[in-house]
Amino acid sequence: MPSASAAQPAALADTASSRAASPDTISTTAAADPDSRWRGRSALLQAAERCRMGIVWPDYALANTGTLVLQAHGGRGRSVSLLPDTLFAVFRADQLVTRMGEAFAHIREERPGMADIPSSINLITGPSRSADIENDLTIGIHGPGKVYAVIVQS
Repeated sequence: MPSASAAQPAALADTASSRAASPDTISTTAAADPDSRWRGRSALLQAAERCRMGIVWPDYALANTGTLVLQAHGGRGRSVSLLPDTLFAVFRADQLVTRMGEAFAHIREERPGMADIPSSINLITGPSRSADIENDLTIGIHGPGKVYAVIVQS
């Protein structure tokens, strides 16, 4: 199965790369001013906080739970999938696996010896459900309140 990031449609990849700061620019600036790395990202984070919808191309989707699997790494941060109220996912049919174990097996195959392991693997199954405070059920407190997905034929 091809990696989702390797086979992203050109339009999505171009959009993502045009918004990301160059690693050379960040590292050069960060050496002079350690706080600049955060300031360089803060404009993107502020934009994500104001967005009402995030659009993602997940690495995998789990059929039995409706879970989206997103690996965070350079150029593919977590903010767009966690901060907006609504999440819209688009993925190919060949990225759909039956169970979580299959997705993790593919991730291990893509990273022999776990080289270049992502900073996080987010599993998004829909709005969070929490009843921590006085057993009062709250939906959508952590992450998006609504999640939609479109499957594109391979």
